[in-house]
Amino acid sequence: MVYEPADKSTVFIGSSRIKFDLDIPTWEQITGDHAIQLACVGSSPVPVLEDLANDKQFAGKLVIDVTEGLFFQKAPNVETPLKNLKYYKEWTPAQKGQFCFKQTPRK
Repeated sequence: MVYEPADKSTVFIGSSRIKFDLDIPTWEQITGDHAIQLACVGSSPVPVLEDLANDKQFAGKLVIDVTEGLFFQKAPNVETPLKNLKYYKEWTPAQKGQFCFKQTPRK
């Protein structure tokens, strides 16, 4: 989703403040942008920020929640984002298919 057109989406990274305090339906209604939530509770956004900064395909809008104690401190606040990035990059076709299958609403 981070590759959606920049004029149609905004990516949010950070910790629990942005994860729980962002009212996504209100954001989308007011701005017309699709909100892409990548925040991790109790974690630094630095690993995700570095990954997006190094991704030549990403050219979107990014809102970063900076909680000083989490942003400027390394371990252990980077474990969850690093684990999530590793999972995303190593996602197998079978896992993708299972995800798509689970997301399909049943009638």
